Amino acid sequence: TDFSTRTSLAVDKRLSKGLHLEAEYELRTENALSKIDRHQLSLGLSYKFNDWLKGGVSYTFFDRYGTTAGWESRHRLSGSLTFAYRAGDWRFSLREMLQLTHKTEDLNVYQETRNYLALKSRFKVQYKGFAHIEPYALLELKTVLNDPACTATWNAASSSYSNYSFTGYTDAYITRYRGGLGIEWKISPQHALNFYGLADYYYEKNI
Repeated sequence: TDFSTRTSLAVDKRLSKGLHLEAEYELRTENALSKIDRHQLSLGLSYKFNDWLKGGVSYTFFDRYGTTAGWESRHRLSGSLTFAYRAGDWRFSLREMLQLTHKTEDLNVYQETRNYLALKSRFKVQYKGFAHIEPYALLELKTVLNDPACTATWNAASSSYSNYSFTGYTDAYITRYRGGLGIEWKISPQHALNFYGLADYYYEKNI
């Protein structure tokens, strides 16, 4: 059980119809505000092609505090497409985001990928029939596309593996399942409160 925060400051500049330049700084804390977990700076472009399709690209630099290595700097490139459909007061959206993260810290290249490639797929349903309250539900899957892979021999007598052989960065699987229910309460045109419950299951293979 922990109390953590995420605080961000963002600027959105409209360059032309449908085209926006976005910049954001975010600070994350954990351990009941006693420790800075991560801070990051992002710069991106987004373009709304029509009522049902929006695309975007961004670059993010962030420092995160690892449990053993201390501060770890990383670079991330992201590209996304969001498909949306409005049916009365209901809005359905599907966002596909491809992320390439470059890790700069020392790591075991047979257990971790230095250039980590992942696909995040998020499906969201929102109800916009109320004046100030907007309920929503979401489901998100994160798929790693280039995890380290290996072959090994299983010994039934000792219940252990041996004769490991690294076969490259070819393993792909769903590493995170996330689902949530929430309500956004618009207090004014400039302010809103967001209440939600989130279930998160994380799975990672270890060689």
